[in-house]
Amino acid sequence: VADGVFRTDNSLKEPRLDGHIHQATVQSYIGLPLTDNYGDLYGTFCHIDAAPHSLTDEEHAFLNKAVNVLGKYLPKA
Repeated sequence: VADGVFRTDNSLKEPRLDGHIHQATVQSYIGLPLTDNYGDLYGTFCHIDAAPHSLTDEEHAFLNKAVNVLGKYLPKA
């Protein structure tokens, strides 16, 4: 989480999520910080799945590229 990214391939095996109300519902998750064109935090770009799922390096790189492109079109936060 230090770099602003939170990722789990299987929430049922993720101790950081123990006790979370949606731990069994959302089983894989990646959240990337979404910044506006000024570098200010705008929100989070997320992908969730109801089943455990590992992202490939290529998929993770694609999501990072998407965040960079989307940020350029956001109004100032």
